[in-house]
Amino acid sequence: MFPFTRLLVATSLVLVTAFGTANAQLTPRFVVPGVMNTGPLGTFFFCTNPSEAPVAVGIQVLAADGTPINVPSDTSGLLGPHTTIMFGTDVASGLSVEQNLAVGIVDHGSAQIVGSSYRIACSVFLADRYSNPPSSMTTLSVVKGKQKGD
Repeated sequence: MFPFTRLLVATSLVLVTAFGTANAQLTPRFVVPGVMNTGPLGTFFFCTNPSEAPVAVGIQVLAADGTPINVPSDTSGLLGPHTTIMFGTDVASGLSVEQNLAVGIVDHGSAQIVGSSYRIACSVFLADRYSNPPSSMTTLSVVKGKQKGD
């Protein structure tokens, strides 16, 4: 019976840890200017957890005037150690978007990458949503959320 008790306790700790991380506070970590979802262009976010602990990550898209367009917790993902997720402002023919932000039309907006930890690494790019493979792509800047002097 002792090995079963140990297994039950270990399983409970794993579930509590995962549940606690999934419900962790998502706070802004990075800012991405130049987000678009208009015509053939969409914006795509690759985020990786390089750490050994699970991290929750989400994307909040903002209109040009700063108005939030989506709720990041609705499409956030829990990244296990060394895993990657792809978010997109829409689906794309040549890309495997795992979390569709479904933000509608966005012209010269921005985004906040939010997370339960700074231990996330993200890259962001604009791409043609309709071509497979995308006929055009360009990277966007990912700026640390807090700057010196903040």
